[in-house]
Amino acid sequence: MIRLDEAVTEKLSEVAERVAHGEHVRVHRNHARVRHYLTRSKRQEVDFLVSDQHGRPIQAVQVSMDISLPDTLRREIEPLVTTASYFGTRDNLVITMNQEQRIESDGVVVHAVPAWRWLLGGTPFAP
Repeated sequence: MIRLDEAVTEKLSEVAERVAHGEHVRVHRNHARVRHYLTRSKRQEVDFLVSDQHGRPIQAVQVSMDISLPDTLRREIEPLVTTASYFGTRDNLVITMNQEQRIESDGVVVHAVPAWRWLLGGTPFAP
């Protein structure tokens, strides 16, 4: 039998992920194009690739509830690194439920930021 707190936490997690995706599209729809991108070499997809008004990619974004497991972290980071290397994006984010950290892989910096901080316009954690 599932406990009430577990059920509420699970539902909040689902809602938070939907809100983060929707808010990202809403924020960027007027001044930048948001699109998915499937890299050709490794067939990896990022959740969002934000372009400036000239169509140049400026931000790659993944959304994940939890990146504490090594396999999940790798699954979220590898497409960002591939995309950043290909397009030269310097603003690479993983929006999470509550994790905040700076990750560097193959010379690419990725910031994990909690959804609440990102929704409030907060900047990524910088140690």
